[in-house]
Formats: sequence, structure tokens, C-alpha cells
Amino acid sequence: MGWIAMSGHPENSPEINEVIDFVEKQRTCFVWCEGCQMERVMNAVYLPYIPDATIRDCRFCRDVKVIDFGG
Repeated sequence: MGWIAMSGHPENSPEINEVIDFVEKQRTCFVWCEGCQMERVMNAVYLPYIPDATIRDCRFCRDVKVIDFGG
């Protein structure tokens, strides 16, 4: 007996399952972040604008606040 593919999860509301389905259908790619020196996932729609697949910073390293106490 095989398994039945479901869309979303039965405990989620239909609206949440709709959002999950939308996100799962998005094409993604990997880019290199020069800021945090890590590979990051990005929506593939933007890849034509980043020919070398390298970004200066990402949402993770951009949110880091550095406090210089002068010491």
C-alpha cells in the first residue's frame, strides 16, 4: 500500500497551508555572502541581477550590531 501526498498539514488552517504551498513552490539558489562568509539561500528570481552569485551582506550579518566601547 502506498502513501497519499497531502498539501500542507491537517492541523493547520487552510490559509496557513496555502502560504506553505506557495513557499514550497518557489525556486531558490545558493549565493555566497561576503559579510558573514557563508552560503545563503536566495530566491532564484534575483539571480540574473547577481551574475557571480555573491552578495555583500545578507539579512543575518546585516542585523548584527557592533558596539565599539573604545577599548
